[in-house]
Order: sequence, then C-alpha cells, then structure tokens
Amino acid sequence: KAGDACKDEHALEFYNAMRKASKGQKYEIPEHSDENMANLCAQIIFTVTAFHELVGAVTDYVGVLPNRAGFRSCRGKTEVDIQSFIIASCIGASTSVRMPVLMSKFENFFGVGGAPEWEREHWEAFRSDLAKQSQAVKAADAKREVEFKYFDPARFECSISV
Repeated sequence: KAGDACKDEHALEFYNAMRKASKGQKYEIPEHSDENMANLCAQIIFTVTAFHELVGAVTDYVGVLPNRAGFRSCRGKTEVDIQSFIIASCIGASTSVRMPVLMSKFENFFGVGGAPEWEREHWEAFRSDLAKQSQAVKAADAKREVEFKYFDPARFECSISV
C-alpha cells in the first residue's frame, strides 16, 4: 500500500542492491514487485528485532570479568585481552539500555505530522498480528519441557540503541 514510494528510483536502487547481494545464497530475493518489497522490508525488520534478540544479546557475556567471557582471546592466554574487554564493555553499556517495546503504539510516528493514515492502519494490523503470534508462542511454550521465550513478540524491543 506504499504506492509509488516503493517504486521510486531510490527504493528500486535499494531493492536491486539487496537482490544482488542475495545472489548465490540459499534464498535469492526475487524480481521487484510491491509484495516482494514488503517481504524484503519484513525480513529486515525481523532481522533487526526478533533475530537480533536471540543472537545479538551480548550483555550477559560482556558484563563480567575478562577471565570469564569476551569476544577475543590471544594465543596461549586464558582470558580476553584488555582491548577486547574494554570494547565489549562499551558495547554492553551502550546496548543494554532498555528500548521501547516493539508492540508499542508509537503514536508520535505513524500516520501523524502529514504522514498518510494508512501508516497507522498498517501499524495497528502489524501489532495485532504480533499479539496473535505472542499468544501462539506462549501456547507452544506451555507444552514444551523447556520454555523458549525468545520468539515471543511481546518481549521484543526496538533494536536501535547504537
């Protein structure tokens, strides 16, 4: 429903660059269409929110001493080097700040300030879909021996802290 916005020269340049980058991968981005542009944007949103929540949470690893965990160790050493420890600590400090929950209304962003009303309609539909997915994850977790809450959208934050 973005209309011409998903077909302007910048949008097409972006789409085609992403498509070119996918060549040779198991999933290659198909030819441009409105639906394929929406799918690409959804994939990007998933990567920087849901997937990032699962594999990008490093605070548990960087909030400890250099002899416990880190990103890099030197040959023959049993702890991380000081430079790696400081870099990891900075990353942890700057990314551990709580961010807005993804399922928030964001009333100041969508469909306001001259933006088209369809933004709000789509955002609310997206939030509704996330709420349904959250319930599905909770139902599946109730049947598992071990909970796996990482894919519950109710837990996702907007991963834009850096």
